Amino acid sequence: MTNNDALETLLARHKKEQRSLVAQATALKKSVAKGEKAKKKEVLSEIQRLEDVLKSQHKKELAELRDSTADSTDSQSSNDSTLHTSAQDSELPMIQALSSNRESSPPKVELKGSGGKPKVNRQKARMVFTIPDYS
Repeated sequence: MTNNDALETLLARHKKEQRSLVAQATALKKSVAKGEKAKKKEVLSEIQRLEDVLKSQHKKELAELRDSTADSTDSQSSNDSTLHTSAQDSELPMIQALSSNRESSPPKVELKGSGGKPKVNRQKARMVFTIPDYS
């Protein structure tokens, strides 16, 4: 498996874990009754702790993958004298770009406003009548 494949599978797994964490957080939030402020505070702190643990775990795994890719490229360059550092230079920006794409927030979708044609007051339109011409 190549380094890019390993990175893609790792990022896919991270995305799946993030979705499951969001689902778990939603379930925890819904389990608290409206009047229970202390319970809500506990749940929110627990959710924050879970998010922090997951983020640190993901950063650790990405760092390990980067180290392993750097080690593998170092061992390949020591074995093959024709390999140049340009291969390392081209792989690291791709890893950084993929990891920064994962860390950045998804693009926001603008909601369509209530623009367009204004509503017609049909009742008012019905009230308008024509004056009969008696001539």
